[in-house]
Amino acid sequence: MFIHPVKRDQGHFIVVGQFRGQTAFVTHLDDYNKNPQAADPQLTISIHDDLVKSKDIALVRADFDPARLKKEEVTTLIKDVFHIYCDTAQYKQVETLNSRPASFDWQAFIQSRLAASA
Repeated sequence: MFIHPVKRDQGHFIVVGQFRGQTAFVTHLDDYNKNPQAADPQLTISIHDDLVKSKDIALVRADFDPARLKKEEVTTLIKDVFHIYCDTAQYKQVETLNSRPASFDWQAFIQSRLAASA
């Protein structure tokens, strides 16, 4: 599971995502908090790794709800999710969130991600 702030206008909102196999499902944190099982994905990121061995490339498809997310927000979100998951130091934050949530510094993480996307 991961969280991420998304800038919009003068503020931001938080999304939560979870990988299941090669697909990440992302929804608004408020929707997830109300009912995790009923929270509809606002963004789905599918990774197709069929060409990794032969071409050293993976294909990524993203589907999103344009009524809930703007294309620019989705583009920034996808880039940042891959950065966090591919960078060892950044990924430690995902591990902390999932294995030791009480010691995860939510505010520091949110502020660092907002600063990184500035």
